[in-house]
Amino acid sequence: MEYINEHPTKSSGIYRCPDNIRNFRVRVKIKENTNTNMKAKWVEKEFLWQEKHFSFSQKLFYKEKPNCFTELDLHYHNLVAEVDATTDDILFTYIDNEDSCHELEATETCNSLLNAMETVELRQSSADEVEDEYNFNKSLQKLLNSPFIRKNVAQMCIMLDLGFKPSVSFCILRQHENGIIRTKNERVLCTITYDIRTKVLRVSPDFTTTQPYRLDVEIEDGRSFYYFIEHASKLMPESMEANEKTLIKKINDYKSITAARILADPFRVPSKNKLLVFVFLEILSGKKFEYPHVYVQYFVDLPDRWFCAESDVLSGRTQICKAINNDGLLHFGHCVEIPLEYNFMSVHGTDCIKCPYIYFEILSKDSWDRYRTEGLTYKALPICTSGSFTYNLNCFRFTSKGPISEMRRYFLGDCQNYNDVTWIGLPTDYEKKILNKYGTETIATGELKVRLNVIHQSQAFIENLRGNGKHRPKPRIVFEKLESSTLIKSVEQVIKEFKNAKKHLLEIRESVLSSTGS
Repeated sequence: MEYINEHPTKSSGIYRCPDNIRNFRVRVKIKENTNTNMKAKWVEKEFLWQEKHFSFSQKLFYKEKPNCFTELDLHYHNLVAEVDATTDDILFTYIDNEDSCHELEATETCNSLLNAMETVELRQSSADEVEDEYNFNKSLQKLLNSPFIRKNVAQMCIMLDLGFKPSVSFCILRQHENGIIRTKNERVLCTITYDIRTKVLRVSPDFTTTQPYRLDVEIEDGRSFYYFIEHASKLMPESMEANEKTLIKKINDYKSITAARILADPFRVPSKNKLLVFVFLEILSGKKFEYPHVYVQYFVDLPDRWFCAESDVLSGRTQICKAINNDGLLHFGHCVEIPLEYNFMSVHGTDCIKCPYIYFEILSKDSWDRYRTEGLTYKALPICTSGSFTYNLNCFRFTSKGPISEMRRYFLGDCQNYNDVTWIGLPTDYEKKILNKYGTETIATGELKVRLNVIHQSQAFIENLRGNGKHRPKPRIVFEKLESSTLIKSVEQVIKEFKNAKKHLLEIRESVLSSTGS
């Protein structure tokens, strides 16, 4: 059986090729190492990307015009007419527009599969072994990697022509006068594939300049070849390279100037005793409300030691939406950013951090401008933990016994202007320990869906990130650090005031002593 041993072990090289692929050039150096001529000379030849070189058999074939049927065959016929057909070049190429190039790729893959199948050991699986389940994604990926599927990929093969050999194959090239059938004897030295879309070049086997590859043909009395595959593309001239670097520098400078214009203010860092909490509120949707034309009003209640530089964003309303199905589904899609700030300088003793609350009032408006309260609800802002949170808030509204309230709601509307909407939760001005809402009559209404995205910013995170950025400090640790920094700052203020008082006493003492001595 005929086979080829290749040394050293071949591996493909993957290269990013952003420049024009037409400038790519590869050089092949090969020599035959036979028993009779151990010091044969190297044969060297360079190939451009998709450059056609003919073997001796191809020259004989394309020289005869009756053998040419397609436009490509006629083109090769004209090219062969311009070259010397008597020269015996052992190196030639198959390019992308030739079917032989793709057949070689498919044949190599099939041969590798056949060799792998021959080495597979057949055995019976035991009862304890469980076969892997079929994975559709892996199967699809293997299918996409198949050499038979080609899309936006160009290929080129550099071949070695070993002349003719006796064969019983049906692929007959020519028949000598003595009646012996002879076929082509070719070997693939290098396969070059270029992905036009991703601009990735694959060279198989990879370039080698130190140790040559070896190709042995065992059927021909120990005939062997050594060959190098070298990258021979012309380097960029120094003047052009300098111009390219200058152009890249100008582009980078322009990007820096543009970024400086967009971000004119430097990145602001909060002071050590402050915690900045950025709340991104999204009022997503609502459903199951009584009337179809609905809008939402919201209000953020800030307890002590919480501040907002933009007070206008603490309250607002959405647009009016109309229900679209039987459940009264409403899509609001209202977004607002609420920047909050917590100051630890005003913390005294063991005071607890109070969370801000956001209150929602769902209202409806009909064609006669009658406003009705569809629901009320509230939620504590998750200021202790950063992240994204989605809530489905159940709503209710106040009602009273008897038909009068329902008739008023239907004919006139029952929208109430609450002086303190926080009463539905915990009123801000309520100081007693027990809040009694007994006797308040309510009715369940619809549901409001909101999303809160919370981001923290504080200098307390910096030390943790310097140590190990993989661990995020817990909220309790953050607050403890902020409180400790506040304590340190307050202690420094006390020491400073003590020094000033001591200095003032010394000045008074000196003035008293000077007046007594006089």
